[in-house]
Amino acid sequence: MKIYGYGREHAELLELSEASIVASAGELRALAAFFNHVADEKEGVIENTSDHVHFRDHWPSWKSESADVVLMTVDIETSS
Repeated sequence: MKIYGYGREHAELLELSEASIVASAGELRALAAFFNHVADEKEGVIENTSDHVHFRDHWPSWKSESADVVLMTVDIETSS
């Protein structure tokens, strides 16, 4: 697993060693449900493919000033 991110003022994608999420209990539950949904949806995806899904597209309460979480699936065998 790798974690990447953008700063609010920087367009450069950075590899992160750690990420902190500051959220309410309800937001954490929504995020956990999103992770589970994506895992269920992507399990068994055809090898040699990658895909990404935005949390903002699955959370009706998302606001433009909120951070987005993007989950990307890749074939582990070909991405190492």
